[in-house]
Parts: sequence; structure tokens; C-alpha cells
Amino acid sequence: MVAQRPEDRGEIQTTQAHSCPQWLHGIALAKRLQKHASQGDPGAVDAIAPRIRHPNSSVRLAAVHALRHVANKLDSCVLEDLLGQNIASSGFGLDDVSCEVRVAAAEAVGEIAEDSAHRRSCQKLLQLFEDEDWHVRSAAQKALVKVSHKDAECHWIKNELISLLHGQKWSAKVLAAEGLGHLARRGDEEVVHSLVQASANQDWAVRKASAWALGKTAPVGDSDSLQAVVTLVGSQPWHQAQTSSCPSPESPP
Repeated sequence: MVAQRPEDRGEIQTTQAHSCPQWLHGIALAKRLQKHASQGDPGAVDAIAPRIRHPNSSVRLAAVHALRHVANKLDSCVLEDLLGQNIASSGFGLDDVSCEVRVAAAEAVGEIAEDSAHRRSCQKLLQLFEDEDWHVRSAAQKALVKVSHKDAECHWIKNELISLLHGQKWSAKVLAAEGLGHLARRGDEEVVHSLVQASANQDWAVRKASAWALGKTAPVGDSDSLQAVVTLVGSQPWHQAQTSSCPSPESPP
């Protein structure tokens, strides 16, 4: 085990003995974990994984970053830890209170489960489309695209994205539209129809994402898709619309 090597144990204990900020402990440990990762230590995963449950968020962040590089593809134990799917890891990984750790966990899941269509990973990443933090939501979408692929077995992911596209939260709609643009096959009538509908949404960001996704999925020359894009080009971005609705400071009341 990595933590049992005398030089490692001594260095970590020395670092912890000094009265320095908690975040500095995290940086010091991160360097140690990165060193073990680069050396290809066979015991690295076993030594690093428990630290995603450390009380110091800097240490948890360092551990998640390191696992991203040392874990084998589809390592079920690491994925379960990152997904919070066992009692010990509940509340950590993708469920961590720190948004930075959640972002790193999403990125790690994307790497470890890449191109596998791992269902539990995809389900958890889809849930994060409604996370309170934009960086977490964005990282979850990018990770979902990496984990998924366009094979028929991922049809359920397309359905989940369409459901989010018809939901209430504008931010989830944007991510769902972009996700469909990456994952759906060109000419998928259900996807194209949903994106055309979303392109008329009152939120400009949703319309923009839907138009981009139509460019990736609509059949060449599709009249409804072309009309949706033309309408978007002629509409005002949200910031211009807000500006035009406000009176000029020099105009009379």
C-alpha cells in the first residue's frame, strides 16, 4: 500500500504536524497522490480511494483528481465510490457538499466510464443536470457525452434528455439540447421535433442551444429546422432584449 511506505507516512505526518491552513494540507497531499499516480504504483487506488471521504474538502478534491488518473477503466469499486452508491461513500463524490469536488467527480466518472454506456453513471450524471451550481451541471453534461455513445442501447438516455428538454428549468433545457446535439443520430425525427419545439422557447439560451443541436441532428434541407434557425438569427439575444426594454438615462421620463 502506498500509505504504508515509511517515506510517504513520514512526509504526510510532518505536513500535518505544522500549523498551516487546511487547504495547504490538501495541496501537499495532492502532490503526493499525483506522484504515486505517475509512478504507476499498483496500490495507489486502494490508498487514494478512502480519502474521497476525508473531512477536509481539499484532500477529497485531490483524491478525486488522482483517482481519475490511476483507476482502471470501469473500475466498479471506484465508480461506486464516486457515484455515492455504497454506505461508506454516501454524501461524497458526485454528492459532495463542495461543488469543486462534484465537478472533479463528474470529470473522473467521464474518464473511468468513457464509451461504456455505464447505466448507473449516466443516471447519476443526468440527475446533476439540475444541480444548483452551473459548473457542476456543465461538467455532468460533458461527462455524460463521454460515457454515452450513439448505439441503440443508449436510446433511454435520448429519452431522458428529451424529457429534460420539456422540463421547467432553463439551464437543464440548455444542457439537454446540447446533449442531444452530441448524442442523437442525424435524422432522428423524435429528437428533431423536440428541438424545433424548444427553439421557440422564451429563453434565448434555450433557443440558441436548440438551434445548434438542430444543426447536428436535422436532415439536410429540413424546412422546420431551417425556419427555427432563421427565426433565432432574427431574434435578439437576452442581454440586448433587456437593454432595449430599459429607458435611456438621457430620455425624458
